Amino acid sequence: MLDVTKEMIEKLDEILPTYQDTPNQKLDVPVITYFLYSDPQQETGDTQIYSTISYVIKVWDTNIENMMANTLLVDDAMRSLGYRRTNINQMGDGTLFSNVLTYSGKAKEFLNEV
Repeated sequence: MLDVTKEMIEKLDEILPTYQDTPNQKLDVPVITYFLYSDPQQETGDTQIYSTISYVIKVWDTNIENMMANTLLVDDAMRSLGYRRTNINQMGDGTLFSNVLTYSGKAKEFLNEV
């Protein structure tokens, strides 16, 4: 399994503070949260493995216009890392809004390398 989360966090942290999404957390907004959604091995050979890594990223804000602007920045950042957006959902309660984005990318891991 490849751990590519650090690179993603560094890129997203340039937009807004970025934290791992955990249940019942209290964070100041605007903020970005994320979690690793899926990391299955798709193809395995003698020396390498290809995985499809998927993350769910949530862009939080109390202002829907700012949330949308930051979502576009997240989209650009993830695309620059080789991910493509596969889904987006929007949720809100009138005072707090979030775009819930799913991104997937292919990763190559060489076996016997640590």
